[in-house]
Amino acid sequence: MRKRPSRAAGSPALTDYLTRATGEVRRVFSGPVTYASLVWEPVDWSRFDFVGVDHYRDSRVKERYVDMLQPSFDTGRPVVVTEFGMRTYAGADTSGTLGFGIVHIPSMVLHRLPVVGRFVQARLKGTPVRDEELQAREIVETLEILDVAGVTGAFVHTFVDYRRPRTQSRSMTSISHQ
Repeated sequence: MRKRPSRAAGSPALTDYLTRATGEVRRVFSGPVTYASLVWEPVDWSRFDFVGVDHYRDSRVKERYVDMLQPSFDTGRPVVVTEFGMRTYAGADTSGTLGFGIVHIPSMVLHRLPVVGRFVQARLKGTPVRDEELQAREIVETLEILDVAGVTGAFVHTFVDYRRPRTQSRSMTSISHQ
């Protein structure tokens, strides 16, 4: 059985890239520097002032959400959740798909292609029900949880992005996103 490298070690390619990038950034920028990682990404945080982690809370991770941040706290550096949020449709908190469950994937893929994408609008499956109260409740609850856990800061991800899949009704714009 292969032993997994520790999170502190980081992957060699990522560590090399981040070493070069932070060196270049620090040559021209005197403020604090971080990197927005994924919660499972092995990063050597020694060259950064803050640990930055994108971390979403839904039914799959709700019970272990804070525990998943423990390796970030173990670095001894301040922890900033660089991206979190909740989709704006009923059931988004329990779908386990981070919003992709209601997106018509073929239309999204075609929409992102050069040339073809101009003629294909990404769209949603079915008729989702907009639920901004769910979004607001989940964001407030997550902020409270992160505050108690001791994070230094948190950034809510995009609220509206008119390029995202939507229904014909503008009232459903960005329902699959934040």
